[in-house]
Amino acid sequence: MNFKGHLITGFITGILFILITHYFFDWFSYDLKSIGIYVIIIFIYSLLPDSDLRNSTISYVFIAISIIGMMMGYNYDDIKILFSSFALLVITFIAWNMKHRGFIHSIVFNIIVSAPLIYFFSYEVAALAFICFYSHLIVDEEYFKLI
Repeated sequence: MNFKGHLITGFITGILFILITHYFFDWFSYDLKSIGIYVIIIFIYSLLPDSDLRNSTISYVFIAISIIGMMMGYNYDDIKILFSSFALLVITFIAWNMKHRGFIHSIVFNIIVSAPLIYFFSYEVAALAFICFYSHLIVDEEYFKLI
């Protein structure tokens, strides 16, 4: 599937996840800052598995987001934004040296990149990231790939 397809699938999945878990468990607040974080998380995690393609648009988008995020994190003295942005940059460069649809397209990698969001944001945001990443794997027919 292409960039747009993964993005649309990720946003539909992410928004449904937010709405359903908010309704049943009162997860997710709807203030402007939180909504911005949710949009960024959905965007990044629904496209993250394709960062193993060096010539993919998303790799360069991730590099741009990382640089802007690090500048914002430094400027606002926000360690969460600074570290998250740096981590995205490092992951992108590491992914370029991996085989396409290899380890980057796995549930284990999904857990590795989603779990730190518990510390930086909340378990709800980490679950949202996991679901959006997994929606990419489902569309690529990598349902139960562990490694």
